[in-house]
Amino acid sequence: MKVWVQRRLDGGAALDRPVQIAPPHEPLELLVMRITDQGRRKPTKVARLLAPDGPPRIVDELVMPRLVWFKGTQFVLSGAQQLRHPHGLKGYGQSWLCNLELPAVVNAFRVVPLYRYGEQIARRELTDRHIRALSGGLLVTSVVEQALGRATVRAEVGPAALGAAYGRGTLLDANLEWMSTDGFELSGYEQVPARAERPAVTLQQGWLCKPDWDLLKLLEPARNYRERHDER
Repeated sequence: MKVWVQRRLDGGAALDRPVQIAPPHEPLELLVMRITDQGRRKPTKVARLLAPDGPPRIVDELVMPRLVWFKGTQFVLSGAQQLRHPHGLKGYGQSWLCNLELPAVVNAFRVVPLYRYGEQIARRELTDRHIRALSGGLLVTSVVEQALGRATVRAEVGPAALGAAYGRGTLLDANLEWMSTDGFELSGYEQVPARAERPAVTLQQGWLCKPDWDLLKLLEPARNYRERHDER
């Protein structure tokens, strides 16, 4: 997805103010993926910033990125930045403050759950445009979760009442699995409340998240009305 990014550390030391990565006139492409580390020959998750024009070129990279905060269209990734030294690569702590390039009115996400009561939903169902989904603002914060009895990264989408009605409005131990050009996946667990003789249980869950472009369609009638009114 296209983002503007500021780094908050330099060589592991905190900066007085975040520094823009690359010129601010055009956003970078942010991809989160797993690659094979040639040195250790094992898959490693990385977040890569690619130049917006010309052949693919890596502008900056985080190793083992973690999503620590998300609100509106802004989010923070933390991880290791590997810099080359005379004796090899040296890893430093780094954080990126990212801002998605989206229209101002597209401030919500369409979230499709990937599991149904802990069982993975078939891919053919996920491509059905009528599949039940949540829509709303996405919030990711670090909290002490009573259901787990410990600290966790919690993701929430949409109004609390709507999430409770679907039973899928909250994701615990939220982790960014991947990010592509048009969306991303969060993995974690959902808490299913107790019912009758069944106790509350914690089940595997994941969210496929994409900007809710339907918000633009909702503005079209109002925009057309204003244009006709101005013509008069």
